[in-house]
Amino acid sequence: MKFSHVVLRCLLIFPLAAGIASADVVYSFSGTSYGFSEAFQYTAPTFIPDSIPMDDLTAWTYLTLADLDSCTNCGWSYNSAPVWFEPNTSEGFGCCNDVVRFYGTNSSLSVYRFALGTFSTPGIYPTSVGGNIATLQVGAVPEPSSRWLLVSFVSLMIGLMARRRYRSRV
Repeated sequence: MKFSHVVLRCLLIFPLAAGIASADVVYSFSGTSYGFSEAFQYTAPTFIPDSIPMDDLTAWTYLTLADLDSCTNCGWSYNSAPVWFEPNTSEGFGCCNDVVRFYGTNSSLSVYRFALGTFSTPGIYPTSVGGNIATLQVGAVPEPSSRWLLVSFVSLMIGLMARRRYRSRV
């Protein structure tokens, strides 16, 4: 089998392998509710969808302390979940917000409203409603297979260049 055929087959297989793994999504939140600091970080297997029926409580994501990577000033809610993600809710001011509820150690409930689509789109999102000021950063972690694909491709190119130089000398 010719070397070029091996290279071609490798180039066809690596992109297929790269699509198998799924990327994690990291949600980093920091906020202040009437002078009280609150923060958490959560790593999800996929984006939290917001294309759901409005106020569908079954689609909300309730996070216990065990679910969170870290949490500052987390308290307890009635269902033991100090952080709630509520996509596409009519909470508070009008229609269609992505909402983060945070139950603090001072037995307070803070509600932070973000634009619809915040939970499912990478970016940095500020909000300021009432006395609540917060920033939510949403970012996808690169897939290990994507890194492997990049390293494999660069290695292949270096190998091909070295082989070409070797053949030109002989």
